[in-house]
Amino acid sequence: GERAIVLVSVRSSNDPKRNLDFGRQVASLEKYIAAMELGDLVEVRKVQMKGMSVREQMELAAISSVYITAAGGGAMTAMFLPAGASLIVFYDDQGKNWKKGDEYNPAMLDWDYFNSATYLHVSWLGISEMDGEGKLDLLNKMVGADLERLLEE
Repeated sequence: GERAIVLVSVRSSNDPKRNLDFGRQVASLEKYIAAMELGDLVEVRKVQMKGMSVREQMELAAISSVYITAAGGGAMTAMFLPAGASLIVFYDDQGKNWKKGDEYNPAMLDWDYFNSATYLHVSWLGISEMDGEGKLDLLNKMVGADLERLLEE
């Protein structure tokens, strides 16, 4: 059948804190997926959405099983994921407003929208610890569980 696509949206934000390349995450995921012996069934695909037309973004999201992105504009493409797909959003869990340096609460627009999108399996991970071994392991296990669920269907 079709290969499951784990879509990773890289460098999607002008905010330096959210302009992530996910290099460590992708390398770790690829190793984990290979160890699960799902390499033939799963493709991890890194894309920079801002280099694509809206139509291309929509079409790619529509065939993806898991979408990994930073919160913000790049996350909005996730609304085109198929029912049952998984969305993993990395958000700025501590910090200051990147334009003004003011203390701020995390933007909740993404939170409100995606936590109401009942056709998706949505998870949130903080950016501050994303490169730590424990968090890489957590991401691997989350994606692995999502893939097992989706490949069984």
